[in-house]
Amino acid sequence: MVGVYVSSRNKCGTCLVEEIYYRLSLNLIKAKCLQTYDFYTTHNSYYKNLLDQEDLLDSRLHIFEAEKSSCVVGDFCEACTRDFSTDIFSIDKIQYDLRYVFQIRNPLDILVSEYYSYGWIHQDTPPEQREFVRSLSVDEYCLEAAKELRQDFCRLMTTLVYKINQGSKIWVLSYEEMILDFDSWTIKVLQSLETETLTEYQLANLIYWCRQTWSENIKPPQSDQLSHIRHVTPNDHLNKLRPETISQLWTMFWPLTYFPPFSSATKYWTK
Repeated sequence: MVGVYVSSRNKCGTCLVEEIYYRLSLNLIKAKCLQTYDFYTTHNSYYKNLLDQEDLLDSRLHIFEAEKSSCVVGDFCEACTRDFSTDIFSIDKIQYDLRYVFQIRNPLDILVSEYYSYGWIHQDTPPEQREFVRSLSVDEYCLEAAKELRQDFCRLMTTLVYKINQGSKIWVLSYEEMILDFDSWTIKVLQSLETETLTEYQLANLIYWCRQTWSENIKPPQSDQLSHIRHVTPNDHLNKLRPETISQLWTMFWPLTYFPPFSSATKYWTK
């Protein structure tokens, strides 16, 4: 049996990653790569409604709330936790081919995106948090929030070392690659799922379908600061932060670029 944990952090394209894993799970069922599949998500009602709206209901794809599920049986995909957490289910790991997927992004771009999201875009941001963010400049906010973000990355590094020493299958995906080379990023997503039985033709069709389905998500035609559609091109911090702020932040985060499991992602980062 296959179990796939997908984890990331806010502002790393998590909503899109979650949707892609959901839709690919459904397609793999239809391609008969999977007999049945449990999809665990923090947005289960959204995906159940999506199935109904698009007439895609398939009795072999089950959708559950991740937080309320303590035990699973059968193949599953859990996507997408927001705090780099894994192993939230009680399962007999001996019976499972467990796969761990983490999506990361240039931390300076995460901080900039947080500033605009929490201060203006996200409607569910608590009022006191929104007012606090708005009271700061983008430079002030990034310097203020950097310590917590660095702790999150350090926790992820500890998790990765532990999982690698266990012999677990690990994929570290890159937000930047998702935007700049979507086909290459999609191949890694497919590798993390149970696609070993697919033919090259089937894989090529899935990659093409992904590109056509999400082309405007990865490269929206225009940006709007007051909507959820923002400038998604990597290294946006270069347009928003002062050089001295970038220098201070980079001093905090540059060691991440020397962590081997991050190498395929950090190559896209610009100081």
